[in-house]
Amino acid sequence: MDGMPSRRRSRARIVYEILSTLSREGSMPPTRLSYVARMPYDRFAPLLEQLAEKGLVEMYEENGRRRVRITREGLKALRELSAALQVLQKLGLDEY
Repeated sequence: MDGMPSRRRSRARIVYEILSTLSREGSMPPTRLSYVARMPYDRFAPLLEQLAEKGLVEMYEENGRRRVRITREGLKALRELSAALQVLQKLGLDEY
């Protein structure tokens, strides 16, 4: 370690990173998205399923490969989550 305290990212921060990446870059395979989330796939997969169940992302097949894309509801959640994280950052509660 470099002397810096390690901070765990909040679940909200991880979801924000996933949704913002899909919003910016478009659809991608779930494995690549797990790299974006910096999570091992076995821990990432249940989170991805939850996001799909809530309608924030959808999974589909293209050329025989699974892909993930953000939904309209996911874009709305991204805007709200971004605003909430900004408030937390201003209060010093989310320094990421």
